[in-house]
Amino acid sequence: MKKISKLLTIILLGGMPMFLIAQEDGVKKIEQDMENFKKQYQQGFEDFKRKREEQIRLMEKEYQDYYNELTGLKNYYTSKKDTSKANCVAEIIDYEKSICKATDKNIQITEKVVIENEAEASAVKASVQETQAEINIPIPPVQNTAPAAELVKPTETTFVPLTDEGDNVPNITPLPKPKAIVTSPFGERLHPILKVRKMHTGMDFGTGMDAEIYAAANGKVTLAKYSKTYGDYIIVEHKNGYSTVYAHLNKYLVKLGDVVKKGQVIGLTGTTGRSTGPHLHYEVRINGTPVNPAGYLSYLK
Repeated sequence: MKKISKLLTIILLGGMPMFLIAQEDGVKKIEQDMENFKKQYQQGFEDFKRKREEQIRLMEKEYQDYYNELTGLKNYYTSKKDTSKANCVAEIIDYEKSICKATDKNIQITEKVVIENEAEASAVKASVQETQAEINIPIPPVQNTAPAAELVKPTETTFVPLTDEGDNVPNITPLPKPKAIVTSPFGERLHPILKVRKMHTGMDFGTGMDAEIYAAANGKVTLAKYSKTYGDYIIVEHKNGYSTVYAHLNKYLVKLGDVVKKGQVIGLTGTTGRSTGPHLHYEVRINGTPVNPAGYLSYLK
């Protein structure tokens, strides 16, 4: 009773017992820790955003350089009267123009590239590899279609979606797992037709004929057409500047303007266009600029 009476006296006199003071201090410390955590998290998130924006700027520059070089390569083959290769490069340029138009990206020649000999046409530009290293996206070893024993799984990359927006982010592999074997990754490679080193803007999967292709995210079909180089191909536009491309199809199962759901079957793999065998050429683009799809692959089935 004396202890209770003493406690009541302290409270009535405006004081506070020690255990209540300790509790209040504990609550304040937790609140302060939470506030510090939020600040640190926000700073980390802002740093991540800045790094990502810089990555995108570097990739946009690389893509622009690639486009400029394509025009130089076309002019070189035209001057050499190599009509077959000149037409092949012209088809790639038309493909890029079509994708940029479908994704509202303004692409045009910003610098005239003059190629004077075959060595220059075949050379790998050091700046491309330097840019890839700067943005911490490793260029995997060059691979063309290979025997089954030599096929490789998707490589890792640090370039990942900015936020998890569920079905609006193209973060699934657009094929059944047994068919999702990478035969040619994103980056510099020896072009299978031109036989020169050239940027590969997507990732090839050696699927065989008529494998089901899934939409990588919710979106709308903004292009479904035929290209002499890429065969029958589809572009699906997603939110926040994302778009995905599916090429060399045997058949597409959607049409221009269709709204598709993530995981929906939109086509079947094939070997249409300039192709050395049945496969899927798959691209992820941000505001029309191709990025390494490897960071967006998560097996669906």
